[in-house]
Parts: sequence; structure tokens; C-alpha cells
Amino acid sequence: MIRTIKILCIFYVSVVYSQAPKESIIDEMNSPRISSNQVINVIDSIVPIAMQDYYVPGGAVSVIYGNEILYTKGFGYRDMALKKEVSKDETVFRMASISKVFTTVAVLQLVDKGLLNLDENIEAYLDDVNLSNPFKTKVTLRHLISHTAGFDKRNVLRRRLTSDELPTLKEHLKKRLPKIVHPPGEVITYSNYGSALAGFIVEKVSDLPFEAYIKTYIFEPLEMYNSSFQDPFQFDDNLAFGYYKRSYDKVPFEYLNTSPASMLMSTAEDMSHFLLMLLNHGNYKGNVIVTPSLLQKMLTTQVRNHPVMMGRSFGFSVYDTNPKVLFSNGHFKGFYSALYLYPELNLGFLFTFNGNYGYGPTQSVIDVVNKNILHLEYENVLPVRQNDKQPDIDLSKYAGRYLNTRSAFKNIEKIDNFPGEGIRISVTNKNALVLENGATYYHYKDEIFRSESGDVIAFKTNKKQSPKYVLIGERAFLKMKALDHEYLHLGLFCLISLMSLVTIIYYVLKKKEKASKEETKLRKIAFYLASTIVVFFLLLFILLDIIDVTTHYKVPLSLNFALLLPHVSALLALIFPYYVFKFIKNEKQISIKNIYAVFFMLLMLSHIWFFNYWEFLFYNI
Repeated sequence: MIRTIKILCIFYVSVVYSQAPKESIIDEMNSPRISSNQVINVIDSIVPIAMQDYYVPGGAVSVIYGNEILYTKGFGYRDMALKKEVSKDETVFRMASISKVFTTVAVLQLVDKGLLNLDENIEAYLDDVNLSNPFKTKVTLRHLISHTAGFDKRNVLRRRLTSDELPTLKEHLKKRLPKIVHPPGEVITYSNYGSALAGFIVEKVSDLPFEAYIKTYIFEPLEMYNSSFQDPFQFDDNLAFGYYKRSYDKVPFEYLNTSPASMLMSTAEDMSHFLLMLLNHGNYKGNVIVTPSLLQKMLTTQVRNHPVMMGRSFGFSVYDTNPKVLFSNGHFKGFYSALYLYPELNLGFLFTFNGNYGYGPTQSVIDVVNKNILHLEYENVLPVRQNDKQPDIDLSKYAGRYLNTRSAFKNIEKIDNFPGEGIRISVTNKNALVLENGATYYHYKDEIFRSESGDVIAFKTNKKQSPKYVLIGERAFLKMKALDHEYLHLGLFCLISLMSLVTIIYYVLKKKEKASKEETKLRKIAFYLASTIVVFFLLLFILLDIIDVTTHYKVPLSLNFALLLPHVSALLALIFPYYVFKFIKNEKQISIKNIYAVFFMLLMLSHIWFFNYWEFLFYNI
């Protein structure tokens, strides 16, 4: 009830300010879109309340218009225990994935100097870092900075708890660079490793460590003296602590091996200088950081999954609104930051918070600004047509499960997809497509579908004109094949588990019963095989949380042991048929035991495929 009252108060304030004719800097440019006072009052009214609602201890907000900083302010505490307040000039927050925008600027600087080529095969720059790419299309820097390289998802061993444990960027990429699992340039697939690899290329070409390059060519020219990609404790008493959950649990500081994608730390004041540069043709106080022609590639759409979908520039997501909105955010445990740019208005926002739910205050302000002050309108909205609902078109080929291309496909983290991760699309009796959330889409034209509310999804097809991806906004979801079906894998898992347990129980009950030499050996091998599988499944369930959290830092011995078991069971399953055939030959007649032995043998052979599918074999962690 209290939260509802607060929201109503916020709405009232925003409406009042959106209708009041207040002074505006932008009015001087003959643009009636925005009043500076309205924006400031909305932030001051909403942020403190939203921080309480979303359990966020502290934060800072900056607003930039044209060539000046319109507003910068700190809120709350950077240290809850000592009640140390946030300083807009000095408090250093983790910017997380906003790091990627800086890496993009570094790449474009080197392109401008002629040291890099956006469309050249990046393997020319990789030295002895191996890029596993099975596709004919080569990966380029354009792919890396637009998130279209097609990297697999990989988070295990990406984090460390102390700087002493950090390998160099090159050392980490040599060991941990994931495979390319989607054809380069085909769809947008957000990737931390794509940006990390771009940062490594900056190192290689500039002959400077990445952090030193950023400091020399970006931080210092922009007077960002409280910003770094390196050790946070250089900031002494100014570092904001991250807080997690409603209990305001303090988060231990983590280091990431993918520094160019993740490790930026900065203040609201410093980030304001960066935004000023972006909104002023790459220029800051006479220093050209990025040439205008290359900067335009950061401020305009460069790639789309489909012509009717939002796309990406180099560094930002781009919303097709009037005016255009560019967006980049960073989410790290205990921190949230976001950049919003409106290039047509020379307007920019920075939000940064030291709470896990910092998106709450951010979105609360942006929603009001977009709706009540800027009156944003979406462009390229497909108009309603009389033949939207076409019952004569066969939509069955679109039905199925689709998995986010940002998922893991070729390493042990694939287990996160079990048993039915992704989205399922079905066809209604009215010949419309329905997503799991209940949204209904009718065929519009070609591979485009539109809901009655105006939302759009589209499909990208393969050479056989069968759907390969469903495209929703900036995201792409790969259609799963028959052998990927969740019911197949869930069924196999249950059957393998059940039959293994039955085999173990049977062996225990019949252990003292007299049997032929062949049957005795068969029972023992079956028992060892079934026991290995059951122990592995039990360990896997116990270690799932460890796989999700602890292995970000290191692979525990228990997981190393668990991953040996699938190899043992696979070996036993391969020799098991020999003992089955010897047993059947000795029996010389069909019996229930024979039938069970053959069925169990086939099931155990199929378990090898099952384990290989889920990347449990060959220690692919």
C-alpha cells in the first residue's frame, strides 16, 4: 500500500512538471521537447523514493545537454555501515558492462590512425590466442564491437576474488576464449568475450597494456582522474561498496579476467565528461577523442537482426523512437549503471547505483522522462492491416522451442538450459502464433508477425526456408531441432536414472543368489555402471549451485571428481555389450533376463550420447 502511494506521488509530480511551462536550455534552440527544470525535479523527486523501494543504498545521476553538465548529484550512502555519503565528484562506482563502450572508443581510435581495419580478419592480430571458428565467414572487429561475432556463453573462471589471482588478458584468452557457435554477422549475440578480445587487440596493436592505453588516450584527455580499469583500492576512501538483496548484504569486491568488457570504475563527474565528448562530435575541450565520422558509427544503427527490429550501434543498443534513444547498461553483483543518449537533442543521462536493483530508480526516472517530458514515439510501427489475421497460411513450421543465442552451447554451462530453457511458440486453432507468456501474434507479411497491441516478432530462415531464429527486439533465439527436444532429454534422464536404480537394487537383492559365471560378471558390470551414473547425477544436483557461483572463481575438487564419472560410465557402457552377448549365448533361450539385459545395454549406450550432448565428456569446462 505504501509503495502504491509513493508511485502515485511520483506520477503526480511527473505530470505536474510535464505540463508546467518552465525555463529550458533547449528552448533557446527552438525545441519545445524538454525543460531542464522538469528533468531535474523529476530526478530529485523520484530517485530517493525509488532507492528505498528497490533497497538501493546509494547512487549518482548526471544529466548532460549540449556542451555543458546540466546536473550531477549523489544520493544516499556509499558505505552503509559507516554512513558515508555518496559524493558526485569523488565516489567511485563499478560501471560493469559500460566498460564495453570505452573499449569501442579505443578500437575506433586505432581505426582512425590506420592501425586497425574494421573488416579485416581478426586472426591477423591474435598472435598465439586461438580462435575456434568452424564457419566460412571470418570474425572481424566490426563483429566484435557490434556483438555479432557469435561467441558461445562462458562464465566459469571469469572472476577472481583478489588481484593477485588475475592472469593477464592474453593468458586468460589463450585458455578460456569460447568457441564461435553462430555464423559471424548472422545475428546479434551479446558477448563479454567479444569485447575482451577487442581489448586484447587494442593491447597488441598499441603495444600498451589495455588499462594503460585507456588511461593515456581516453581518461587523461577527458580529465577522468577518478576512473580506472585496474585495482579499485587506489581510490582509498572513495570506493562505493556494492550491496545485495533486501538485507543490504555487502558484496565482496570481485575482479574479472575480461577487463575490457567489465572492469570500468568511475565517478558521476568523470562519466559526465565522457558523455560530453559523445554528444559533441567526439570533442572535449578542444581534444578530439574520436573523429566525427567514426563517432557516428557509435550513435547510429549499424546492425539489426531484422529490418523491423531495433538494432545496435558500435557500443549501444538503439531504440527506434522519435527522438532516437541509445542505451548501454552494466549490471554487476551489487551494482547497476546505465547510459541513455538522445543524440538528436544533445541530451544524455548517467545513472549509477551500488545496489543490485539499481535498475529500479533508473527505469522509474527514464519512464517519466520519456513519456511525460520527451513524449517519445516509436517509429517503424507496423500499421494495422485488414488482412492481419490470415487463417489460410500454414504456420506449423514456426512452432517449437527456441533458445537464446546468448546461451551456452559448447561447454558444461549448457546444463543451465536443461530441461527446457528458452521460449516455446505454438500455433492456435485460429492459426496465430502464441508465446509462452500468452502473447498472440498474427501473420503480417513475409516472416513478420504482429500482435494486436502492435508488438512485432520476426523470423530468419535457413537455405531451406525453414525458421532458424525467432527475433524479438535485439535478441535472437535459435530454433531447437528434434534431438534438442526437452521431452527427449527429460525422458532419457528419468529412464537412465530409474533403470540404474533398479539395476542397483536388483544386484543387492540377488547378490547371494547362485548364478552362472556369465550372469555374475554381467551383474557386476551392470552394478558398477549403474552406480557410477547414479553417483554422478547425485553429485551434479548437489554441485549445481557451485557450478553457477563458485566456479566463477575456481573449479572445486568435487566438481573435478564428478566430471571423471561420465568418462568411467562411458567406458563401462562400451564394454558392457561384450558381457551381454556372452550371457545371452550361454542362456540359449529368450527370457526376461535376456530382454532386460539388452534393453539396459541399449539404454547405457544412449547415455553416452546424452552425456556428450550436455558436454559432460572430455572435460569441456
